[in-house]
Amino acid sequence: MYNCFIFTTMKRLLFLSISLICLLTGNNSVAQIILPVRNLNVGYDLTTNWEGPRKTLLTQDFEDGTFPPAGWQATSNSVVGWFGSMNGGSVYFVVPQHTTFAIANDDLAGGTNNGCCDYLITPTLDLSVCEGFKLSFDSYFNGNNGQKATVEMSNDNGTSWSLVQEMDHFPNWQQVEIDLSTYSGSGGLSSVKFAFHADDQGNQASGWAVDNVKVFSDSMSVINYTVLLDQNLLANTTEPTYAIDPSIIQFGTTYNFCVNANYTAGQHADTCVLYNCYYLYPPDNLQASASDSGILFTWQLPLGPATCTGYNLYIDGNIVAGFPVSQSSYFFPIEFGEACIELTARHDITMYGFPGQIAESIKTSACGFVDTGFDLPFDEDFSSGSLTLNKWTSGNGWSITGQAGNAAPSVKYEAGKATGSYSSVLTSWYFNSMGYDDCPSIVGSRLAYNIKLNDVIASGTEELIVELLTDNGIVELKRYKNEGSFNWLQEDMEITQKILDYNFQVRFRTEGTNPQNIQAWYIDNINIYNYISDYWNGYLEVSAVRQGNPENDILVSWNSVTTENTILDYIFDDGTAESWLGLDSVFQMGNEFQVSDGGVLQKASVLCKNLQGNSAQCVIEIFDADRNLVGSSEPFIPQSYVFTDVYLPDIPFNGTFYAMLRTVSPGLLMHLGVDGNGPNAMGEFSWFYDGTIWTKLIDYTSTSGVIALRVSALIGETVIDTTNPCDILGYNIYRKDYSSDPAGPNLQGSGEYAWIGSVPFGTNEFVDRDISNIDNNCFEYSLTLQYIEGEGSESGSAWSCIYVDTKEHEKSSINIYPNPASDFLIIQMNSQVVTLIVYNITGTKMAEIPVKNQSDLKLDISHFSAGIYSVRFLSKAGETSSRKFIKL
Repeated sequence: MYNCFIFTTMKRLLFLSISLICLLTGNNSVAQIILPVRNLNVGYDLTTNWEGPRKTLLTQDFEDGTFPPAGWQATSNSVVGWFGSMNGGSVYFVVPQHTTFAIANDDLAGGTNNGCCDYLITPTLDLSVCEGFKLSFDSYFNGNNGQKATVEMSNDNGTSWSLVQEMDHFPNWQQVEIDLSTYSGSGGLSSVKFAFHADDQGNQASGWAVDNVKVFSDSMSVINYTVLLDQNLLANTTEPTYAIDPSIIQFGTTYNFCVNANYTAGQHADTCVLYNCYYLYPPDNLQASASDSGILFTWQLPLGPATCTGYNLYIDGNIVAGFPVSQSSYFFPIEFGEACIELTARHDITMYGFPGQIAESIKTSACGFVDTGFDLPFDEDFSSGSLTLNKWTSGNGWSITGQAGNAAPSVKYEAGKATGSYSSVLTSWYFNSMGYDDCPSIVGSRLAYNIKLNDVIASGTEELIVELLTDNGIVELKRYKNEGSFNWLQEDMEITQKILDYNFQVRFRTEGTNPQNIQAWYIDNINIYNYISDYWNGYLEVSAVRQGNPENDILVSWNSVTTENTILDYIFDDGTAESWLGLDSVFQMGNEFQVSDGGVLQKASVLCKNLQGNSAQCVIEIFDADRNLVGSSEPFIPQSYVFTDVYLPDIPFNGTFYAMLRTVSPGLLMHLGVDGNGPNAMGEFSWFYDGTIWTKLIDYTSTSGVIALRVSALIGETVIDTTNPCDILGYNIYRKDYSSDPAGPNLQGSGEYAWIGSVPFGTNEFVDRDISNIDNNCFEYSLTLQYIEGEGSESGSAWSCIYVDTKEHEKSSINIYPNPASDFLIIQMNSQVVTLIVYNITGTKMAEIPVKNQSDLKLDISHFSAGIYSVRFLSKAGETSSRKFIKL
């Protein structure tokens, strides 16, 4: 393919070799500035564009190493004042990364610094030369601790200064543009200086940083532009773009293309480019028409001379086919999704002086979309008796059965007589993208289904994996193993962040070493549905701690966190039991799990046999590393000779814990499996507990091995967001003042949060300094996120108190965990709480629970929708406090 080679030149004016002409229009008139257009460009597709003339009086990026720059002044009453730096921040004034900038850092100068009058002053400027000047600069000003920043001007060489604009606080660098039109043009200021004035207002405040200072005008009184080709008039236009008609040019010819900027006084300045043109006509009228089976692309012969010999087809930038000139269509088979092609015309360029040579035209493109996907919500209960109705595709062994279901029918995987390693999938049809925006998202999606296993041998070698297929690859949601039969489980999981802006499919995949180890997997009641939320995949955990000497400062800190959930299975046994131990209600046996993880325990599995009677009930109890009881399962009846799954109520743990089994049906003997020859059998992990004394199993009985009791945990890892995928600019900190704790009806003033500071993204703390406690001594802090589009909603809050000359009150100690949570919350509180009320994010009351001298309470939230909730606590004195939690 030929391209256009572009050369640039400035056409000299007839009587001057510079691009500025002064035109006097009468007494007291200003000389008109005549400047050419900027950045004229001619594309090889004959599209041209340019930028209008601009008069620039000042440009300074502080990069030359000299400070202040030539012609500038820096004045101050302090020992520091303004200086140039790339990292001139400090502990309490952290400046985000930037090129070299000018900065006045009051915090860096210390508490005794007089930062009232830090001025950075520009050279003298003449704004009268034309209309519409603007002052533009990059600014980092967070306004913390009372810092003030103003742009001021002086027309008496700095003797006096007047305000132009006061800066608003912002938690990151931003570009500021100030309109100077009032002071520009005829009658404007012909001798003016501007100053960046940083003022600490008597505080040990933060500071101000500026960069890339410009004073310029685009208001050059240009009435239009004249477009010329080889000095022949093509058009007059007011737009900075023009498309050259290909019929007036010829392949292989060099042209002179010019644009004149025309001014009101009849003058003009011109800019020209020379280019060698190799433009050839592309195929005409390329169109895409979609059907359920694919996309038909059609086109017509190129316009212009009849030199076309055929076409080349490109997909993803690669040539995939060539067609004769007689062909005018191409069918792209696709069942769902988008397909795009690019098409060029091949031309015989003999007539342009290149005998026997073939060249390609520019590319023309078209896209089509086959939209046969399902919209949400989607429900499938297999009651149609057909997998093809909703376009399921299935591998060997998958079928619909009317003999099982929740309720019947359901889909099942059963391998028949097949043996050996295998893999088979059941795949849904496509679901249409919802176009989610995860920064933040207000719409989410969840996947729900029922699953059942009829096991034969609990080998743990056969698996069913639930997956999502997206344009971004395969995402595993959950994995089940044949570790014993289980009846219908109801699963409901969050998938929003995994399908953001993707069309997707759901897949159930079975695989293993021998399908004869299982009878069948069953799936039923598949439901994919949307919900409304107001949080993204992250949350600000905020804390507030008083500090200083005396303690009249409060350190507010936070983590921007995401919860990365991982399911870990803690297993000591090898799946078989070589011996069995009798167990009754007098004592219990189990395993010590020496782990360093933290999270919540969600499930246990235990291998038992020979139950006497049909109502023998057991519980699994969890003890912490100090052997304190921290939670237990509901009573259950174990199955015989298979692992029985027992669900735990999200019991929190952090490090080593014990899982112990005991019966709760007196007099009914049962037997507990012991793995005597597995890899952990000699590890001394198993214990006997009689309610008073803990004894290692190896010391209690002659039977050696490890108890066949397993535990599964959900690990929620807190990760500080350093990638900033949502382009968060920073954080705004707000404060409410109270007269005493807990925060409640003692609220002073308006009861509204007041802004007290901003910091950029990457800074995760803020010090609220020198707080007065004359009227108030307790302070509640809340953070919001600042995006380029605006400020987000509240995310996270905390409160603390200062006591300089007053007695510290008894604190209201309230703790909620785990947070985020799926099914249950553990709430710890003091004896003053009499009622707790749960509200959702819209303020709707979800639950009200009386508290009667309880210090711990377990709250079932499994029926709540995913989102952010607030728990409000009412004390005996009528005061309130609140905590937030996230329901996953």
